[in-house]
Amino acid sequence: MDPHKTTQQKSENYLWHKTDDIMRRRGYSPEYILYRQVAYYLKVQYPKVIYRFDYAGLSHTKSQAGQMKAIQHGKGYPDLTILEKRNGYGALFIEIKPEGTKLYKKNGEPTTPHIAEQLNYLLDLEVRGYCIAFGVGFDNIKRIIDKYLKSEL
Repeated sequence: MDPHKTTQQKSENYLWHKTDDIMRRRGYSPEYILYRQVAYYLKVQYPKVIYRFDYAGLSHTKSQAGQMKAIQHGKGYPDLTILEKRNGYGALFIEIKPEGTKLYKKNGEPTTPHIAEQLNYLLDLEVRGYCIAFGVGFDNIKRIIDKYLKSEL
């Protein structure tokens, strides 16, 4: 553990790791656990920032999946939207992936058709004036959020 962290920070980290372990054992998806970690980080570090997670990437019943498909623009909408203007961008869109996810093959192509679809959606948003990113794992996502909100992107 980091000796510079306060007792409260150490306690909060312990509780989050314990909660994550319990959620994994109960069958929660790695993506949902990561969403929760990011949401907690945003609530604590940036309490006034408006953000929204897209639930399409999480598990749904067949009926729920059909309902969501019927009302969406298309496939590939990013997982997290942060509605804060910075450096000329209208918002930040992040496609969230669990730690260890490979996005590209050695030849530079996306590893899966699904990732290619998500990349195309992100690029369409970028053309419209939004900041975009793939975030792989909590630490990477946290860095992206911090850089954007501190106007370093």
